Amino acid sequence: MFEKTPLQNISADDLDPEFRAEYLSDIMRQVILYKLGGFYMDLDFVVLQNLARLKNFYALTSMEISLDDLQSQGKTQRCDLEDVDKKSHVNNAIMHMDKGHVLTWKIM
Repeated sequence: MFEKTPLQNISADDLDPEFRAEYLSDIMRQVILYKLGGFYMDLDFVVLQNLARLKNFYALTSMEISLDDLQSQGKTQRCDLEDVDKKSHVNNAIMHMDKGHVLTWKIM
């Protein structure tokens, strides 16, 4: 499934066992989106408008992070300390991409 993608050398053993199922789900979602194109949305969304006009997008999530929270969880290595107050990242809970889109390749 991962052949001819940036993820072709990844194995389940490379992933944190505690979150392995979630990580594999995220990875598979990206590969399928890259190879086939299309629209994906988690089931916990409530849609209030027609989404047909949305093309080639990923959602961004912005999280407030405190240094105390990171340190208490032992996760300071996952965040640059200069950027502790606000962190944004690609959220793959809702997205649309055309088949083979370069952005999906870069996100993988």
